[in-house]
Amino acid sequence: MASNVCKGPQIAPPSQDCWRKSCQAWPQQLASFWQRYRLVRDILADVIHAHYAASTWAGLALIAGRRPLVITVMGGDVLFDEPSTLSWSDQALTILALRHVDLVISKSEHLTRVLESFWVQTARIMKLFWGVDTELFPPVDGGAKRKSMGISEQDMIVPVHACCDHFTIFMRLCGLFRRFFPYIFGPN
Repeated sequence: MASNVCKGPQIAPPSQDCWRKSCQAWPQQLASFWQRYRLVRDILADVIHAHYAASTWAGLALIAGRRPLVITVMGGDVLFDEPSTLSWSDQALTILALRHVDLVISKSEHLTRVLESFWVQTARIMKLFWGVDTELFPPVDGGAKRKSMGISEQDMIVPVHACCDHFTIFMRLCGLFRRFFPYIFGPN
């Protein structure tokens, strides 16, 4: 997908070359879009929650009329002034989606200001810094939890999202790291 994205100035119109490349990929992208649209439309869920504003899933849920729709902004999905991998059209669609969802969760004061600059209604922005409400989810004694799960104190726990190519790279690195740092992953 990334090879079909044309990068350029912030929300600038695409070049002719960009349109040509996009048109060549349309049939496959349209079939994929339709399949994902039906999944979002038909899934039995009380709430649809996208953890990245620029995700296709957020836009599909919006188009499918799924409510309530919640989006958590992560930073790279809305900080367009920083080096961004989002195309001009992805940026515009992200802003459009953020203006029409039921709730936007912001994990920092800076991201809240960015959302307000996109004219997202302040009443729809929930400030939940770093995504965890410690009153609802208080910290637990890690030592007791490790012991109950059979994880030693010197073992390192690394959470990884298995939904992207980075997971494959990470797992390959784990094999390499384990040869040099066996204590990171514990016994076989």
